[in-house]
Amino acid sequence: MGLESIVVGDSNLYDALIIGGGPAGLSAALYLARANKRVGFIEKNNPGGKLVSIAEIKNYPGFANVSGNDLAMSFFNQATEAGAEYIWGDVIKIDQKQGYQIVYTREGNTMYAKTLIIASGTTETKLGVRGENEYLQKGISYCVLCDGILAKNCKTAVIGSNQSAVGSVKYLAGIASKLYFVVLDESIDVSDVPNNVEIIKGSKISLFSGNGRALTSMLLSGAVSKEIMIDYAFIINGISASTDFINNKELLTNDNIIKVDNSNKNTAIPGIFSAGDVSRSSNKQVVTAVSDGAIAATSAIAYINSKFKK
Repeated sequence: MGLESIVVGDSNLYDALIIGGGPAGLSAALYLARANKRVGFIEKNNPGGKLVSIAEIKNYPGFANVSGNDLAMSFFNQATEAGAEYIWGDVIKIDQKQGYQIVYTREGNTMYAKTLIIASGTTETKLGVRGENEYLQKGISYCVLCDGILAKNCKTAVIGSNQSAVGSVKYLAGIASKLYFVVLDESIDVSDVPNNVEIIKGSKISLFSGNGRALTSMLLSGAVSKEIMIDYAFIINGISASTDFINNKELLTNDNIIKVDNSNKNTAIPGIFSAGDVSRSSNKQVVTAVSDGAIAATSAIAYINSKFKK
């Protein structure tokens, strides 16, 4: 018996399944639902992804100032009211059989879809020091493009281990009143860091401190061992793509980011698309994630209409 005869008409068959309920996934869900497709988005955490942990967003068009949680709920409500189905679960494996995409979750569910959109996001590499979690979004951030403007005329530190950290330092050099660059990997080329930046090498952060409401200082140990008073700290220590459930390495770069054609969000496997941070090496912004989701959904709709004609 063929797979199609088993799943057609089944409650577990979707036109599209989306892995991830962040801005990219919810945008894709909205566009698919409005095209009258049966779409489900699978999320193991709160819908909205990392967006829900952002205190203020001031660079999303149409909103002068909105909390990440409020914006996430707006995305979620709009998608579900259009007909998208919210599926709580942790995806552990995907597969393809007879033209269908198959998704397996840790909870024991198996779901089938004509198309799959992977929008599972990324995870920042934390320093793992005291105070880091306590002062997240109270002065500590992992995204300069998102929160850099908050450091205007403030004492600020970038703590980094890669060239992205150097780019963040350059971005903040004209914003912060005082800027420290704590270099965690001394092989980083800092030759073009602006002269007004104080570069600290051979030290690490051992503690972030504050008054409970806001960050006030960082404690260094190593070549430089002292407390430095700061208002903001940007930790640029690398990211990891959430792609552990993908066994087919044809889909991934060497950094485990999903390879896509940015014009249509196609991947190397027909019927699988990707959107958002998990398929981006840079410019990880809400607005670009939403755009990615809309493009991926439009491509998925065209694929469904062409490959699964009634």
